[in-house]
Amino acid sequence: MQSPASVKVITVRVVFSVLVVLTLGLLAWTAMLRLAIVRRTRRDWALFWAQLTVNLGCLSMLHTHFKDTWVSNLGMAVLLLQGLAVVVYYLIADIHFHQRRVPEPPPSYPPMPPSPRIHQVQAELDELSSLLRQEEGR
Repeated sequence: MQSPASVKVITVRVVFSVLVVLTLGLLAWTAMLRLAIVRRTRRDWALFWAQLTVNLGCLSMLHTHFKDTWVSNLGMAVLLLQGLAVVVYYLIADIHFHQRRVPEPPPSYPPMPPSPRIHQVQAELDELSSLLRQEEGR
């Protein structure tokens, strides 16, 4: 059974992936921003800014000035491919990050009942201790 923390992480992954797909890549920057904040690496921040720049460039290519031209077709194609690439990268990077970060919990074993042998050893040690005290008293 999965822990509540892992269920929350999976839910966040699904939400960001669906957000990117449903907006046809327009909000792909949100997944990359989350990844950059969570992982805190220069590479993720650079990818976020590069992705955001490409996203804005594609949006400018979809302007009505370029309606029904190859420019708007190219802008939409790049936007869709970028959305697909972001979802794939986001899922791989986030899954890898959380698998590496959260170690498996150690297996829990049921407590063992005390062995009768332990009681015997304890009784013998008590007897030896009292004998030693008697020897010191002489």
